[in-house]
Amino acid sequence: MLDVLFCYARADREAADTIAAYIERGAEAKVWREECDPAQGETVAQAWETGLSSAAILLLLSPEAVPRERSRQAWHSVLEHLEQHASPPLGSVLIGDCEYARLLERRHFFRWSDGATPVLRALASWLVGLHPESETPSLVPARQPWFEGRAEAIDLLWRRLVDGSGTVVLANPAPGSGKTSLALEFARSAGACFRDVLWVDCAGRSPGFIAGDLESQLGIHPSGLGAEYEELASQVERHRVLLVLDDVEGHAPVGATGDGLASVLITTRSAEIELPDDATVLALQAGGTSPSPQPPAEPVDQRLWKAMAACRRNAFPLRLAAAMADLGADAARCACERLVAGRLADPLDERGARFRLSAQSRRAALSAADSHALGRSHATALYSAFCDLGSDPAHRRALIAELESGFEWALIADWDLATRLARRSCQFLKAEGRLREAARVYELLREAARARENAEVAADCSWELSWIRDEPGEIRRGAVADQQLALDLR
Repeated sequence: MLDVLFCYARADREAADTIAAYIERGAEAKVWREECDPAQGETVAQAWETGLSSAAILLLLSPEAVPRERSRQAWHSVLEHLEQHASPPLGSVLIGDCEYARLLERRHFFRWSDGATPVLRALASWLVGLHPESETPSLVPARQPWFEGRAEAIDLLWRRLVDGSGTVVLANPAPGSGKTSLALEFARSAGACFRDVLWVDCAGRSPGFIAGDLESQLGIHPSGLGAEYEELASQVERHRVLLVLDDVEGHAPVGATGDGLASVLITTRSAEIELPDDATVLALQAGGTSPSPQPPAEPVDQRLWKAMAACRRNAFPLRLAAAMADLGADAARCACERLVAGRLADPLDERGARFRLSAQSRRAALSAADSHALGRSHATALYSAFCDLGSDPAHRRALIAELESGFEWALIADWDLATRLARRSCQFLKAEGRLREAARVYELLREAARARENAEVAADCSWELSWIRDEPGEIRRGAVADQQLALDLR
């Protein structure tokens, strides 16, 4: 939590109260106050130095708060601090017309007359940026090429999730109604107002994989494997983050209340999800009917498009689809640009690493492809990536979201591939501390082994699970690193 010092005159206490209340929630800050008494000759130009140990200092400028004489000497310490670009950074809010050092206008200068709401948002955005950066890179949402309109919905999201905290649900039972696009556009425009933007694709995923994904993004370790979401809500609400739960099916993993710091945005096709009492549900009207996508003309584009369709529909790594289509990085990037231009794919993150397919585009691609061959290609590419110990760990982390669906396909269609994928992926999951996901893979494999009456594999899975957790579901943390045996599936 940031320590921020406010310096202001007694006459400006009401404005200080308004700003402090917004900043403490909106910037995850603790506000300390230095109230000046002009009758005693106190001004903000003198009192600010009591905040040199703070993360930031904010001066509220008004006729009662500034020195009476307009001279460099009266503002000497402030000007010296600004000219040296010294820490902590210093900002100013002009509350009322007065004489002040014009150098203050160069950085972090705000005019209360511009309107309380834009000034408060700008202040919060500045202060949020002073927090230490997350160790794991957050989502930087990409601009949606075809997004337009929705001004009223965007405004509601700003008022509810930026100016306040809590949960908003974008609901519409129809695929392709614009829920995810709206969530991405809001996250892109408002992301600077939050310490982090956490994006969790929930469609078709088990509670363990969803919880493991969220825990990884929050940088926390689970205390047990039995109750996936019990502790996550309290962890989320402690910080000023925007959590987007995309395509929730049936049950919302986490919600946020207005009493916490976090804001949660949920997209769903389900009308029956459990939510906090003060959640806002926005029944999103479908946009205009988009034309049916035309298949790409170039063979290389067709290969990449079909590979994309075998990945998760709402968020998949381009690198995985490229491997499935047997394309190099440059060729895949050029083909992907053409697919985006043809409205067959949409960018998810600004870095160009993750993309998504609309419901119409995915259906069209799957109808033109061999689904069995695509499933095999997907599972095989995952196995190859987890085998490649020299590859970028960040790439393999990005594949964890794909693992569950690829592994479930292999369990049905290729038992040998399933056992090999389980062994390799779980080695990585355990090394990463992603024990929820590792336990889920072992559980699925053990269930399938028992159905096939393969006692050896079932026993191996039970043995591995015994090192991850005890019977009530609690994790055996100490045993995993030094004592766990590698799964040997023959």
